[in-house]
Amino acid sequence: MNGLIQKNDLKSRMWSESLQEYGIKLIPLKGSPIKWAYYFILFKSKMKVDFIVFRYLNDYPNVFRTLIRFSSELLTLLMAKLTNTDVYWICHNVDKETDDNYPRISKIRRRLIAKHSKTIFVLDYLLVEEARVQLGHQNVKNISFGDNENIQLDEDVMEEINAFINEGKPNTIFGLTVGTINYKTVHFMEIPRLINESINLGIDLRMIVCGPVGTYLKKNNISLFNFLKDSNKVLFIDKYVNIDESKLERVSFVFKSNLDKSVPQSYYTSVTSKKPILSMGGTFSAEMVKYYNIGSVLYPDYSNLQTALNDLSKSSFEFDQFLTSHSWQFSAQVMSKEILGDEE
Repeated sequence: MNGLIQKNDLKSRMWSESLQEYGIKLIPLKGSPIKWAYYFILFKSKMKVDFIVFRYLNDYPNVFRTLIRFSSELLTLLMAKLTNTDVYWICHNVDKETDDNYPRISKIRRRLIAKHSKTIFVLDYLLVEEARVQLGHQNVKNISFGDNENIQLDEDVMEEINAFINEGKPNTIFGLTVGTINYKTVHFMEIPRLINESINLGIDLRMIVCGPVGTYLKKNNISLFNFLKDSNKVLFIDKYVNIDESKLERVSFVFKSNLDKSVPQSYYTSVTSKKPILSMGGTFSAEMVKYYNIGSVLYPDYSNLQTALNDLSKSSFEFDQFLTSHSWQFSAQVMSKEILGDEE
């Protein structure tokens, strides 16, 4: 069985590698998703393509580019139907796309892909029922990412982080936030309050913040940018980094909480490193952290801050159990069953 999957990133490559065990060749596609129809024709002319897998359906600020992508998706779906090629969708964001400049067009695109998909895959068991309602599709299965391993470390960044940690006192609590920023990454916005509320409780809490967030903040939240840059309670590394969280022994938690119905791959980095996740109450992140016992939940009014921080030091988190039920191999097993069907 041969298939094409949108985007040649770590996730596609790991799903592809895991599916080989089942005799399924899944080819990650490089280049813009606007070229989906072109890729479909190109590969169909060279080999038998049994199925295609859509992933992200983000759009663009430019309406013309958005409509071109929509047209490409329409043409791809039409060709898939005419050639009896199965369609699947790995829906990373159940409620809405991260980049959603034209909501009406985006809604039509999502409904169209859902309608023509044999199976919709979501990234956690807790999202299955919500996806069935949101997307109007009954055949929704949950897959996942898997454990993460660092391939190449930024040793200079690790040294800078460790130097910052060494400046702390024995009772200093260190938290870590790594990643990119957008409307849904609410944890970035909460960092000043997290630190200030900790000070009010007499807690010396310091944050290590890594990621290319400066450009976004200068445009959208200059006060937060200045806080991260100037606070002596924050080490701010404004760029992409490759670090090994497991080697940062004095980091007590990872601060991470998204507003949407999605699962950040960074959760797997933290769980693999056995770092508990501190999430904000009222989000899907909090629901997931609580359900799988991989961290603690901070109430939006911060009334349980002391308790939430204390809970982060417990030794009964179920990291190994999470990685057993959330793995590339588990995903391959679920996906292969849907793809092979009666052939399995």
